[in-house]
Amino acid sequence: MFGHFADEDERHARFLKKTGSTQLMKSWRQDRYNIIFVAVPRTASTSISSFNAGHGRISGRNHASLSQYKEVLSQEDFERRFKFGFVRNPWDRPLSLYFNRQARHKLNSFEEFVHHHVAASDCCSNPTYHHYQLDWFRCKQTGEILADFIGKFENIKQDFKHCINTINPSLKNVKLPYLNPPAGGKKGRGKVGPLRKHYREYYTKETQKIIHERFLEDIEYFNYEF
Repeated sequence: MFGHFADEDERHARFLKKTGSTQLMKSWRQDRYNIIFVAVPRTASTSISSFNAGHGRISGRNHASLSQYKEVLSQEDFERRFKFGFVRNPWDRPLSLYFNRQARHKLNSFEEFVHHHVAASDCCSNPTYHHYQLDWFRCKQTGEILADFIGKFENIKQDFKHCINTINPSLKNVKLPYLNPPAGGKKGRGKVGPLRKHYREYYTKETQKIIHERFLEDIEYFNYEF
């Protein structure tokens, strides 16, 4: 169901060796607009990565953290870039992960999925372990938040508009595409499709408590509620 992780430092070193600055910054849009997009899985990262205003694409599908970018870029290059990404309600995000994997792997119940969901990077193609969504945005060594802006999936339209206005105001009228919706979902931000109920309806008191305990830091830092 989930990927198996080796020692954290080993995973981190392997990722850096595999990618390097050229691979991480492969999109000329990232270089042209001096940005770093942090693609936390199931936070509209596919839509943002595919965002196209006729000038190329925003790269970020490698799901690298800012700490990893910081290690492969010079300090000057890293600091001059607008660094942004998005997070999602820690109770809603596992459901999106579940539906996404259910369509591919025919998983068992969501309740069982929650019991196995121990880290935010579960089901992520990035081999580096991140327990919290916040881990994508902070320095691995010091814990310092490295992002200039962290938006919320629940406020994607307004927050993405803020990012675009910061990056290049001339793109302010370009709309964000909605791609890779979970099975049972429905295109259209903030809506719940006919086959997918509100996320609260999928939880028992036990599974609600499990997510609260495992992802308490995200819940408190980003002021999320069940």
